[in-house]
Amino acid sequence: MKRLVTLSCCLIALSFAQSISGTLYADNVQGFVVIGCLLDVNTQDCDYDKSPYMTIEQSGSSATFELENAPAGNYLVIAWKDTNGNGNLEEQDEVGYYVDSRGEPALVTAPASNIDIRLITSNPLASAPATQSTQNTSPLGDLVGIWQMTRASGGDYKNVNTGFTFSMTSGFSVLLKIRPNGDYLVQFYSSGVSSNCAFASNFENSAGTVTYRGNQLILQPEWHTLEVTDCDASTPDKVDLGTEEITYIFKLQEEFDFNGLRGIGMELTGGTIPFELELLHREPLMPGYQSKQPADFVLGTDPPYKEIIGLWTPYPDSDINFYNPQTGEFYLPEYNGAEHSYLRFNDDGTYEMARFSGNYSYEGICEKDYIYYEKGVPSFSITEPPQYQGANVLGHAQFKATDARLIVNIRECGEDTEVLRYNLIPQISYYKWNFRLESNEYTFIPEGFSLECAWEKSEWQFMFCDGYGYSGRSYQRRQ
Repeated sequence: MKRLVTLSCCLIALSFAQSISGTLYADNVQGFVVIGCLLDVNTQDCDYDKSPYMTIEQSGSSATFELENAPAGNYLVIAWKDTNGNGNLEEQDEVGYYVDSRGEPALVTAPASNIDIRLITSNPLASAPATQSTQNTSPLGDLVGIWQMTRASGGDYKNVNTGFTFSMTSGFSVLLKIRPNGDYLVQFYSSGVSSNCAFASNFENSAGTVTYRGNQLILQPEWHTLEVTDCDASTPDKVDLGTEEITYIFKLQEEFDFNGLRGIGMELTGGTIPFELELLHREPLMPGYQSKQPADFVLGTDPPYKEIIGLWTPYPDSDINFYNPQTGEFYLPEYNGAEHSYLRFNDDGTYEMARFSGNYSYEGICEKDYIYYEKGVPSFSITEPPQYQGANVLGHAQFKATDARLIVNIRECGEDTEVLRYNLIPQISYYKWNFRLESNEYTFIPEGFSLECAWEKSEWQFMFCDGYGYSGRSYQRRQ
């Protein structure tokens, strides 16, 4: 077993042709122009004279592209189909960008490869690219699921008749459940103040069947009621709203939250209030997005070094027993101010890492918790050996998973409360690592190990890459 203090590292510089290459995915790629928009540092606009481009001639749902002779600089990679052929970018044209793990347009520097552009299809219910699949086989497609939205704000209020002042929170919450068989349930609760009452609320409730036609979501209620509560009645007033058809214009869009979790948003318009709903749980994509080895990543062949063998946790009181990979048993750790996760390097050259992420629902009344577990084989390289005794050691690490599991605990959701288990397709993740030997008696800095997520992440790598101040995790030795 190798030791850190006896290793050195030499970096090999690889030469690449100055090009940008990747794959375009769309309903039909024929006619798209892929542009490497070279940003002018002064105008922050495209330098059109120097921006390489190519036209996709072939038909189909995907095509590779290569933008050759790309000058040095930063590029936005754009795919554009000029629908009416007038040479102007217009609303009806199809446009896509190369994006980062958060779904934001990302800059690339030539040479660059694996620059994939995935356009949202024109059919809002169409499936993901062929390399990925879901378990949803309903004719309603991606509409099936639990959709939520909550908006609330606090304020100070005054009754103009009595002069009485008070503070309260007002807002609304929407819950839309669409079943694979076409049944639906909608609940819309709103609360606030009225001119003569410190508290007033409405609860609209309907159930029936749902269909869609083009971009229209059509609800056919079997029953539809409204309950009104205010200061004028000791019990709610309940109104029957009948069974008239309810129609919305809907739009589905793949989204990423601030951690990088892939989800789906639904925009509903045409009603009294526009809604921006979030899907509570999306079936994991199989295999999901697999990031490529970064061009500046130094792939090593070393197993875990002797100094880092053992158990590491973010905090001394992090719970490490919330999941048993041998039996599959789990529990939800109690909140104690610490993150509940761990990283373990074993004597046999393998690693294990797990994390509990509770209350991972930011919209609506239905809640969910995640437990993610991964094990595999790491490969280490050292990019910066210690410069003096006790100095940090820096390097790169490839974590090649051989087993990946996900538990989704859905709760406080009525009859939809359940536990979902997934055996995910194992993927490869890339990290920068930093090891700090235990300090001497004068500095009192504990021994530490950290992983930095410096490159594009694989599908579920975000579970270990949402640290504060930088994307990654810092650990203390536990055992």
